[in-house]
Amino acid sequence: MSDAITNTLFDLSGKTALVTGAASGLGRVFAEALGVYGAAVVCADVDTAANEQTAARITAAGGTARAVRMDVAGAAGGGRGWPACT
Repeated sequence: MSDAITNTLFDLSGKTALVTGAASGLGRVFAEALGVYGAAVVCADVDTAANEQTAARITAAGGTARAVRMDVAGAAGGGRGWPACT
């Protein structure tokens, strides 16, 4: 599929994506891909330093991203990161 077709099909301009686990692995890959396609990405993870690196990589590539510390692994997380996403 050509880049022009892919960019049109997956244009996420004006959308916001919340990606949990964005500090590494598939979470980072998904966060960066969403940024490439125009989404403003909220990178959420408990690893603050690596999460900030993910947001910086998205921004350096021309996207918009914000890193927030969020623990969604259990009741201890309690959605504490949600206010930062609004």
